[in-house]
Amino acid sequence: MFFVLVFGLSAQITSRHGGARAVDPAVYLAVVAASGAFACLLVAAPLLLPRYRRERPRPRAELFPLQWSALAQTLTLRAAIVGVAGVAAAVVVDPARSYWIVCAGLAVVGLPVGRRDAAERGVHRTVGTVVGGALYLGLAFVPLPVWALGLLLGVLQFAIEMVVVRHYALALVFITPLVLLLIGAATGTAETLPLALERILDTVVGAAVGTAAALAVRLRSED
Repeated sequence: MFFVLVFGLSAQITSRHGGARAVDPAVYLAVVAASGAFACLLVAAPLLLPRYRRERPRPRAELFPLQWSALAQTLTLRAAIVGVAGVAAAVVVDPARSYWIVCAGLAVVGLPVGRRDAAERGVHRTVGTVVGGALYLGLAFVPLPVWALGLLLGVLQFAIEMVVVRHYALALVFITPLVLLLIGAATGTAETLPLALERILDTVVGAAVGTAAALAVRLRSED
């Protein structure tokens, strides 16, 4: 899902608005690369402590198994259906927003869950995005200085990490304004209300596509 999301956001942030680019693609790539390198260094920092270096590393075969199991085949088929159907739906809604529709669908089918759980994730995705869009509207109209915006983004990210494994819809209440605020800050051209309404519509369509894909393709455990 995140590959699709990053691809779509990158295209939107570096695209031309009114004949000019708000962000130069080369500068954008440099910032993304530097941020990724910093994140890797931050994650690896505990290895400076001897007690972490003594832990046995997980073998490559365990992290990246070469066998394509029946479960992997099911998830791949569901994802393929979401990709094709999501792009087809975006032709009707707005081709430029196809990445968000596909992401919403992949979020529903990206885990090895049965049809009932997938349908619940679709509802969570929709409800969480609607509430998160409302929260974004409340935050976007507050004139925040740059340092306060950075602090707000950090608070939203912290809230996401605290609740994402406990309640998916609640996590989306914070994920939605985080992503929309990032888009607005990066481009400087995002219209607040239309942007929120577009993302809500895209999520509803994508969640419906993902739920339909999960209902169409059963997990082996459901047979």
